[in-house]
Amino acid sequence: EDEDTEAVRGLGRVAVRAHFFLPEDDILEREQRDGVPYYAWAQAGHITLTPGNVVDYEFVRKRLEESGKAIGIKSIGFDPWHARDLISRMQANGDPVVEVPQSFAQLSDPCKQIERLVIAGWLLWEDNPVFRWHASNAITKRDPNGNIRPDKSDPRAFIDGVSALVTMLALMLRDPVEPAYDFDIEYIDL
Repeated sequence: EDEDTEAVRGLGRVAVRAHFFLPEDDILEREQRDGVPYYAWAQAGHITLTPGNVVDYEFVRKRLEESGKAIGIKSIGFDPWHARDLISRMQANGDPVVEVPQSFAQLSDPCKQIERLVIAGWLLWEDNPVFRWHASNAITKRDPNGNIRPDKSDPRAFIDGVSALVTMLALMLRDPVEPAYDFDIEYIDL
């Protein structure tokens, strides 16, 4: 048995449920700009529209708190870019937030593990059109040392669901969880 197969068996099957947040006020402009049906996705329950023209972080924090109570969130990974205020409030509330810098060093192993999970058929996710769209936009970028991380196929594309998945897997690799644990990805449009 090779090292890659052993690493995937160590993680077990990974089931993912993705959910996204966008500001409500400019949703139709975003649809025209990005060429995707955000409003229909919101109506289908894949996106939560927050009040106003920017994502309401307090609204999102409350949603995460509710999710935490319902499913027992073990940790919340975050990219420190543009998230300091929200993260400070969550830390003050005692939420289990963990910084995961979006660097080659931090993301290479989780990306490689995701590739292994996909090949093994052990990465399972709900049929979510937003996540599927993000995955279709994602490519891997490689540094001179062979490390990889997610990147966009087009600068106008979005891959945030894939980035959240990689961040989640980085947390799993740092702190392995029980095999029956379910995972949710909550993406906040910053």
